Amino acid sequence: MRHLDDPRQTDLFDLFADILSPVAYRKLRSGWQHLFRLAILKRLPAGKLADHFHPVIGRPTKELYSMAGLLFIKEFRDWTHEEAADAYMFNVDVQYALNLRPEQQSLCRRTIERSIALFREDDLAQEIMHDVTAELVTLLELDVSEQRLDSTHLESNLAKFGRIRLMSTAIRRFLTQVKRHDEESYSQILSTVRERYEAASGAIFGWKTLDDDGVTALRQSVAEDLAYLVERSRRNENHTSRSTYAMLAKVFEQQCELTGDRVVVRSKPGGDIVCNPSDPDATLDGHKGSGYQVQLSETCSPDNEVQLILSAIPETACQTDSAALKDVLDDLQNQNLLPSQLTADTAYGGDENHCRCRQMGIDLISPTSGKCPENHVADDALTAADFVVEEGARIGAWGLAEPHPKCIACPAGLEPHRSSYDAFTDQITIVQDPQVCARCPLRSKCPTRIADGWSKVTINRKQVRLITRRRREQTEEFKSKYRMRSGIESTNSLLKRVTGLGRLRVRGQPAVFMSVLLKVAGWNLLRAASVRSLLEKLAKSGATGQFGQLLCDSGSPARHAPTILAA
Repeated sequence: MRHLDDPRQTDLFDLFADILSPVAYRKLRSGWQHLFRLAILKRLPAGKLADHFHPVIGRPTKELYSMAGLLFIKEFRDWTHEEAADAYMFNVDVQYALNLRPEQQSLCRRTIERSIALFREDDLAQEIMHDVTAELVTLLELDVSEQRLDSTHLESNLAKFGRIRLMSTAIRRFLTQVKRHDEESYSQILSTVRERYEAASGAIFGWKTLDDDGVTALRQSVAEDLAYLVERSRRNENHTSRSTYAMLAKVFEQQCELTGDRVVVRSKPGGDIVCNPSDPDATLDGHKGSGYQVQLSETCSPDNEVQLILSAIPETACQTDSAALKDVLDDLQNQNLLPSQLTADTAYGGDENHCRCRQMGIDLISPTSGKCPENHVADDALTAADFVVEEGARIGAWGLAEPHPKCIACPAGLEPHRSSYDAFTDQITIVQDPQVCARCPLRSKCPTRIADGWSKVTINRKQVRLITRRRREQTEEFKSKYRMRSGIESTNSLLKRVTGLGRLRVRGQPAVFMSVLLKVAGWNLLRAASVRSLLEKLAKSGATGQFGQLLCDSGSPARHAPTILAA
């Protein structure tokens, strides 16, 4: 049976003023707990949790707003299930934040686990992230026009495996299931293979005593065992239907290959691979190791009292930053929080991303990758970027308008003889009379060449964009704007230290993504709670126990208010 209390409904008198000292009560009302109670609790998706329970039949649920709030708080406080249940029952500040009466509260671990399962089933973490952020942006009157973007690596709750341990663990798990469910098939497996993997996982080989050649030989031997089991079991439906066989085959495909009849361990298996069978969704970043990452877009306007993270996109570790920009922009656009200026490091500054941002009206402040040719930024050099090109269009096949840019002036300001555009190569070819070029004072520096009796130059539009960007990067204006990017590094560090984002308590993509999103939303709450003016505004507009507070303001202590009313 559903149990929902409107979090906007408050008691006549604030019971917390009775049980706390004046100092403790003032501190409670100036902390994140007060902001959570007045502004965030009402935005939590308790109604969607209620859809899983019948309105009449069954035992009453725990109050669903408080349960949704507890799961939110649990993540950004980095609590275990037991710690969250204890906080619900014993912590006065948490009870205040959840709008609970500080008496006779009970909660067990199983209730928390069931609520977490419902959160994941309905994918409520993303909704909370968006709703909490939108509420805080509105309350703080945040300027979102300037943002900075970066990714940070994180680990799920899994051990880091080398390739030998990865392959041997996949084999052990498969053999354990076969032995448990099909003892006859297990007895037919080579005894040398069975005996090797029957030992405890940490003592299968004892390779720490081996030299490099010994480790290489051992890796090859484990790979051959892997190939043997995959091939032997692939026609047995009782085996291939098991998850352990699917993992066995997947590890073999990623780590090994067959060259004739010989099994060869791949020298570079790539990043999109299983790193630990306990968390098959975690992948490998060549620089940072196994795990996941999250793309974060944070405000950076100097006019804001505090900066908040507006978009969080969790990903596996092998995904590239350049490909993530589109997802971040789509997420910001869905929230109506698109910036006019976005600062990011070189990984995001590809030409495709730069063009996408320009089409959306966003100025992407990101350095171009690769070495900058000297002649592209030299003061006295002429390049393809110095030709004046006019965007245009023409009617093409099927009566559709097609882009058709043309050159209208050379660096000397002269109109070319003709200009043609090749849409396939995205290049403009400019043709000029050689006699006109011969009289030009810029002839010695101009990139034109003589071909077929004409002075010609070919403009690659991508190259022009890169030259233009590199010239801009030499300006003080660009350098001043790009300095703002470094501020997100401290945000990444604090997120990991304050909320436990660096090493999560869960594993598996659904659990990891939920944890990441709630931790980021909680970080925004903590940052907003540091703005004293916001808490003062909330205290004036929506304080709980308003009548009791009125009596306090008039000079009578709140704890004596019932006596006053009785008189």
